[in-house]
Amino acid sequence: MTINRNRSGAAFDDGAAPLDENEQVLAAMEEEATNTQFWWESSPWGGKEQAYWDLIKIGAYKSEWELTQNPVFVWAALKIAIELPEPAPEQEMQFREARAWIDEYLRECGSRLLALVENPPPRAVGNEIAKALHFTFERGQGSQLSQAQKLLRDWRLAWEVLHRLPAEREKETLAVQHVANAHGISETIVGDAWRSFKKLLSLPIPPKSRKASIGT
Repeated sequence: MTINRNRSGAAFDDGAAPLDENEQVLAAMEEEATNTQFWWESSPWGGKEQAYWDLIKIGAYKSEWELTQNPVFVWAALKIAIELPEPAPEQEMQFREARAWIDEYLRECGSRLLALVENPPPRAVGNEIAKALHFTFERGQGSQLSQAQKLLRDWRLAWEVLHRLPAEREKETLAVQHVANAHGISETIVGDAWRSFKKLLSLPIPPKSRKASIGT
């Protein structure tokens, strides 16, 4: 069927908007969607896949373990390591290196535990097992669990800020405000956690994996 057009070239269809106007709107919407995706992919925090961030976390836990000898950080890293996606062939060495220090800790703990089996302690068995896992008990300093609690909380807050950035178009202040409001805590706490997290990015960062997208 032939549709009559006016001098501007616009078609009329029962009062509907001109076709050229509709096409312009659709084109603008598609361009906006493309620009938004490109902005996030090209931002400092976008375009990074889940395994990329997991390896950064493992590296951060390794630094804390070396600094404090607190085994909580080894176990936190192990939890991430066992959930890593299957690496691509060219990434296998990188993934093995990422968890080599965890395996070293586990081997040492295994040797200590088996030594206890060979010569069971007559008393305070629980304490000896804890020592075999590198947990210590020193009065006046709090447990290693409580010592790790604040840092792990701060990192969780920082990851929430990271995941909020796309919605705030990379405005860190707004992302910090959102996370603080969500938890009912001060923006100072969240802001400090976020600034500490960003310092982690000064660590050597492994090439990103091809697996998955940013997760929670």
